[in-house]
Amino acid sequence: MPYFRIWIHIVLVTEDRKPLIAGRAGEALLQQFRLLAMEKGILVDCVGGGAEHLHLLVAMGSGQSISQVVETLSIVSETYVSLNKLSPTPFIWNGDYLAFSVSHSLVDKVRVYIKGQSTLHQRRSFDEEYLEFCQKHGFVSTK
Repeated sequence: MPYFRIWIHIVLVTEDRKPLIAGRAGEALLQQFRLLAMEKGILVDCVGGGAEHLHLLVAMGSGQSISQVVETLSIVSETYVSLNKLSPTPFIWNGDYLAFSVSHSLVDKVRVYIKGQSTLHQRRSFDEEYLEFCQKHGFVSTK
């Protein structure tokens, strides 16, 4: 029997970094995100973020690709916000995202990081966090 466990830390960003994940929309989306993903066969272990982004810890399935998972999560969350009229403006994710592999031994540390997003962003902006991720992982930041 094959054993398969790949953890991915994904960061989704709203279009033009608009603060669309705030107030009622943000609360509802954070509460429902894991369920919306599960309905599509995606295991989101942990979710947290700020007004313009979400961090997700995802346990990948053996037949899933990162791009397929991100596309599915984007579509179901945009649809959820739209159908429930949670945002006065269209809720759209930016086509770009960050994705990092996570060693199973570091999963608990990533969970703590994701759950601590509201506290983190009282001290640091998302722009600073994003730039740090890009530098740390050798990406060229577009922001």
